[in-house]
Amino acid sequence: MRHWLKADAVSSLSILGLRGGVLAAKLLLSLFIARYLGLESLGAYGLIAGMVAVGQAVMRLGLLDAIGRDAVGQPLEARMRNLRHYLTGCSALYALLLPIVLLVGLGVGAPILVLLVFLVLLSEHASHDVFVLANNLQRPRLANALFALQAGGWIYLYILAALVQPALRSLEALLAFWIGGGLLAVAAAAIASSDWPWRQAFSEPIRLGWYRSYLGRAWRLYLSEIVAITNLYADRYLVGAFLSLEFAGIYVLFWQVSNAVCNLVGASVLQVFRPRLIQACRDGDPRAFRRTLRNCARRCAATVAGLVLLSALLVPLLLEHTRQPLAMEHLPLLWLLLAFAGARVAADLSIATLFAQRADGVLLRCNLLTLALTLLLGSLALSLLGIIGAALAAICTCLITIGYTETARRHIGHEGFSSHRTRRERVPQDRLPLLDRDPCQKGR
Repeated sequence: MRHWLKADAVSSLSILGLRGGVLAAKLLLSLFIARYLGLESLGAYGLIAGMVAVGQAVMRLGLLDAIGRDAVGQPLEARMRNLRHYLTGCSALYALLLPIVLLVGLGVGAPILVLLVFLVLLSEHASHDVFVLANNLQRPRLANALFALQAGGWIYLYILAALVQPALRSLEALLAFWIGGGLLAVAAAAIASSDWPWRQAFSEPIRLGWYRSYLGRAWRLYLSEIVAITNLYADRYLVGAFLSLEFAGIYVLFWQVSNAVCNLVGASVLQVFRPRLIQACRDGDPRAFRRTLRNCARRCAATVAGLVLLSALLVPLLLEHTRQPLAMEHLPLLWLLLAFAGARVAADLSIATLFAQRADGVLLRCNLLTLALTLLLGSLALSLLGIIGAALAAICTCLITIGYTETARRHIGHEGFSSHRTRRERVPQDRLPLLDRDPCQKGR
């Protein structure tokens, strides 16, 4: 037991170090854009990042969460079959989307910029999928090494190149480097999984029944993911709509710090514990689930406290180098968004328990409630309080979300455990989706 805890701590620390590099990179990029490209460009970058994040959720069709959850403890043969169908479906969707993107680019008079945004979407989608699947296979260090390459490595290269060559200080050049980072991460993942039976998986025929089965199971996850990610980025669009693109840049600058804290905690703690929560539910062991949840909550609280304190001390010092007095005037926004980071981590932990218990309907209702609150409270607070109101609305939304999810989890009780344990007993083999059947039974 003691050896397990030590190994777990080492894993979390190594992941924290990798994510720390990404945190520094994203913060430096925001500061770099604010100083050399301006707050309006930073606002535009933030809006593009939001579009890319929501676009990924739309293109995944909820399938990644479904096959990622099934990948925990799943045989390699079944896992490869899932990946083969998923990759084929996503490739077909992007092939259909490309002509529309080109027409839109020509229509708005910015074909290069629109095409670059499309390629960012594609590379981000692929690299994020690799990260999620590696985590669900309980290989968090590999997952975060790939993430650090994709999310942080290109930023350092871009900043160095743009400092040496001022011609690269443009949004188009930044997007090109962003695409390169995603492609490097995907290439590294391909090398790491080169011993997987890819040739065998892609030699098998496509089974349309797979899509019917998984889409039927994943539609709640699909809507939940779209709504959750839309909610995450909605506030910057509200700030841009109610105030200006320059104020959206200020909000993105401070939000980036808050989001980096949440991502650090998510990767070093939540993503490490998430497969264990799923496994405890699958084993039908509520005691193990509660024990794992308590350990995760303690680790989250300690990590958030340290990162928030460090950010509160360092960011104001770094902000002076942006030469943006308007940003310095709104420094209290940073303190509020750091408080929001703590509330958001607590909300993410509550939502992770619903995901582990397969309470997809509750999860969807929770995300819809959160988005409605974000739009309603955000619009009202921005109208009355200005940019500070956006942060206050975000905090209130998180607190309400936590209350709702915890209430829902108590009502679920042991159902989330018993559903895993008795699933095969309740459903005849010939009515199970193909990948859930017992391989010893006929009809495989």
